[in-house]
Amino acid sequence: MLDIEANIGENPKFGRRLIVDIIDARAATTPDKEWLSVPKTSNPKDGWRVLTYSQAANAINVVAHKITDASGAPDPPNSFPTVAYIGPNDARYFAFALGAVKAGYQAMFISPRNSQEGQLNLFEPTNCHLICFDTAFSAIVQPWLQERDMRAIVAAPLEDCFPTGNVKPFPYSKTFEEAEWDPLLVLHTSGTTGFPKPVVARQGMMAIADKFHDKDLMEWKGYMFSMAGMAKRSKRLFLPSKLLCLVLSLLMRESLANRFHHQCPFTTLRPCTSPYFLSTTGT
Repeated sequence: MLDIEANIGENPKFGRRLIVDIIDARAATTPDKEWLSVPKTSNPKDGWRVLTYSQAANAINVVAHKITDASGAPDPPNSFPTVAYIGPNDARYFAFALGAVKAGYQAMFISPRNSQEGQLNLFEPTNCHLICFDTAFSAIVQPWLQERDMRAIVAAPLEDCFPTGNVKPFPYSKTFEEAEWDPLLVLHTSGTTGFPKPVVARQGMMAIADKFHDKDLMEWKGYMFSMAGMAKRSKRLFLPSKLLCLVLSLLMRESLANRFHHQCPFTTLRPCTSPYFLSTTGT
């Protein structure tokens, strides 16, 4: 059962929380609070569409159900099968990463710049036989499917991925102690000196940033921890970043920035990307 007090109560267990629990706790207590905003069109001047914590939790649950419907529950448990995802730089990456966690899988985010041989070389060591992709990337994905036995899922459009109605929850009951060494997601190296190599980020990595809520850690020898400093001096943070850095940055700010009662917007301005703003106000 979700322990709301331990995650976002008066005395949260900083450094011992899981990111999926933080999202679910906020969705349960402040469902209509802004989580992030996405542009209504490709031109930010046309305005922004607000996504709430309730919608974020819904999207994560939808992804978890979709993965297990397509490929079943992991067998054996805690084997963490890999599910790859590729699409435009938008909020679906965040939902996909945590949806995979809830489903007992590990999400692997792959680059469209990978060569055919390089990408197949990534699938093999990660034992990846399931891929989800946006339709805009069909031409890139199809050659992989011809070379490797994989199930394929077509991702729903961004505007359909964050429902506002009731969504069947996907249960996730692991404690921090049980999950801290579980995979959060799989990234990969650039491949500039050979084939890209998988790099597994663990759930406990987020707890390191989360621990910096402790007042004794916010300052050291007169210097303030970077995120605490940004929170103190600003209401909005502009962070242009590559996709793989983007996801980790979003996850870290989700666990960290809430203590400082400020908005932490996030955007990328790159070809084939969808800029968006992250809001993490509240406790």
